[in-house]
Amino acid sequence: MISNKQTFLRTSPYVLCWLSIPFIILPALLFGQDTLDFQLYDTYYVITVGQYAVALAILFWSFGMTYWLIEKAGKKPNYIFSLLHFTTTILILVTVAVPSIRIVNSFTLFVVFALAQLAFIANILFSVARR
Repeated sequence: MISNKQTFLRTSPYVLCWLSIPFIILPALLFGQDTLDFQLYDTYYVITVGQYAVALAILFWSFGMTYWLIEKAGKKPNYIFSLLHFTTTILILVTVAVPSIRIVNSFTLFVVFALAQLAFIANILFSVARR
């Protein structure tokens, strides 16, 4: 039997996106001036943890807002696509932020991140097209 909380999170992925924002902002408050640096081909990027966290908070707010608008339109997003999109996005963004987790190169992470965003777009398109 599925409890009300599980059903609520299953049917409302925007809640999961919005609940992740405080956990994204917390490192910015604690380590705001520390820097993240990564190399993508011949370009070396250096940003602060605060900038990274604010960008991620805006990203997850927009994901949540999109899912919320889909629900307000009377449509339901696919749970599997939502879970795939959310978990893959979180894992990739944490892998970028933590320097000791350099399992694969930055280009591979970028490709997997782009595929996760394609799952988000497919979820939205299928939700809108469904009756």
